[in-house]
Amino acid sequence: MLKYLILALFACAATVQLVGNWIRKRILCGITKPMLVSLLLLYYLAGVAPGPDAIFVCALAASWLGDVLLMFKGIGWFIAGGISFASAHVLLVITFARHATAVPAAVVVLLGLIYLAATGLVVFLIRNEAPKPLILPMGLYLLCNGVMNLFVLIWLLSAPGPGTALTYAGAVLFFVSDCVLIRVRFRRGDPWRIDQNFIIMTTYTLGMYLITQGVLLTG
Repeated sequence: MLKYLILALFACAATVQLVGNWIRKRILCGITKPMLVSLLLLYYLAGVAPGPDAIFVCALAASWLGDVLLMFKGIGWFIAGGISFASAHVLLVITFARHATAVPAAVVVLLGLIYLAATGLVVFLIRNEAPKPLILPMGLYLLCNGVMNLFVLIWLLSAPGPGTALTYAGAVLFFVSDCVLIRVRFRRGDPWRIDQNFIIMTTYTLGMYLITQGVLLTG
């Protein structure tokens, strides 16, 4: 019962967060953003059996810290948030690598090339707008997210099921969110019809939920 109460609180916080982004009320976003991953962490702890995975818990904690750091303005905060999220991806890689088994190499290579191409496209698009010293680190960060996706894919292929499918769907959304975030972070002007933060937070929030729910389902 407790985990469903926490999930309901998460749904409420996520709704307020997305509505705040849609109508561009930053105060609503600022209040609810730190709540999202912290509630997912509590949801995981309340629902996991027989006991929590310490590395996955640390990955969620690092994601929460990244959320908080990115709320502040300035390149320094942006770098600090990126380091925190990169740490989360490394911890997620460790989490999912433990489930990796032999799968068709061609599939992994093909998907790897897709993630590599997506990363290259984002780096190409920001090449004239982002500070030059940050371009390579941001590209490496996206590759780190892509590697995390590949390990989830290997897990899905070796143990197909609802849990692994949800986890991979969440990982893909996390990657999309990061691509959009990096693309718009240094973009001059605001040509988007829809607030870019709404797109970022929709894909990120849903992605984190699916990853957490998928991990719970796999036991």
